[in-house]
This record gives sequence, structure tokens and C-alpha cells, in this order.
Amino acid sequence: MPRSTNISSAIFVAVAAFVLLSCETHSDEFEIAGSSDDIVVLADGATIAAPAGTRARALADWIGAGASGESFALGDALFEPGSALMTRSGLGDAAMLGTLLGSTQDKRIVIIGHGGGSGDPVADRLLAQERSEAIAAFLAERGIEPRRLEIRSDPDLGRPHPSQLTIAGRGEAPRDPLLTASR
Repeated sequence: MPRSTNISSAIFVAVAAFVLLSCETHSDEFEIAGSSDDIVVLADGATIAAPAGTRARALADWIGAGASGESFALGDALFEPGSALMTRSGLGDAAMLGTLLGSTQDKRIVIIGHGGGSGDPVADRLLAQERSEAIAAFLAERGIEPRRLEIRSDPDLGRPHPSQLTIAGRGEAPRDPLLTASR
């Protein structure tokens, strides 16, 4: 019996020593991807990664500055052409807008949908309205109160617009939109 206890103890000590040695060979060092300049602190204290030069960063800076002054064009790939159906990148942009608006409980915006420039003013007006409503519904599903969102259609329906949707601070006349990097 004492001999089997000694063998068991020796095996236990050997395994414990091996485990301790293997822990020492692993480094706890890691490399941080990106830069701390890519981190944006939101109004509610939350943080997001938004590298400089991206649409997400421009939108974060715009809302962080009170969304005053110029309006903000969300881009020309927010919706499928001639449709109010959001694209994959459009869903990402709308989600970012929702996150940013969620961090600023008092910010109100105007959502201005633009038609497709089809030459048919009735169809363009309807498409512009549907696009505005699609974004408003998306934001409402993410907890943004509808009272914070005002929906409008493009006042210049007769001409093509460089983006499919523009947002502006509520109570302000939308000016030429702040166009940003595509990603």
C-alpha cells in the first residue's frame, strides 16, 4: 500500500509541475488592433469604434456636436435602387444611427427621403416618403421614440439627389448635406 501511495504522489507532483511549467510558457501580452483615436465616447458614456474617415465617425461627430448646422447624407447605397428596401450596408448605417441616437436621449432629427429621380414626380414622392418611413420604423424598433423623429420628403423631387436619405437636426432648415466617406 505505501508503495502505491508513493507512486500516486509522484505522478500527482509530476502532473502539477508540468501544468505549472506550461502556464509559464504562455505570454499574457497581446497587440491592440487599431488606435485609441478610433474610440468615440457617446453622450451616455458608452463607447463605439469608429475610425476617422468613415461614415460612422462622421455621423458620430455630427450627432456629438448637436447635429446642428449642416444636414447629413447617409449615402447612395442605403436602399436598393428604386426601392425602400434597405441594403446590407444601409442596415449597418441605420443601426449606427440608432445607436448614436439612443445615446443622446434628447436629440431630435428630421429624416428626409429622396426619390429615385425617375422623372415621375408622383412615384418619386411616394418612394421618398417610403424611405423616410422605413428608417423611422427601423429606429423605432431599436427604441428611438417616434416623437424624436420627423419624416419629410425631398422638396426638390424633380432633380436627382446625391443620396437616398438625408438627416438634419429638428427645427433647422436642411442645408446642403455633409457628404462622407462611403465606409
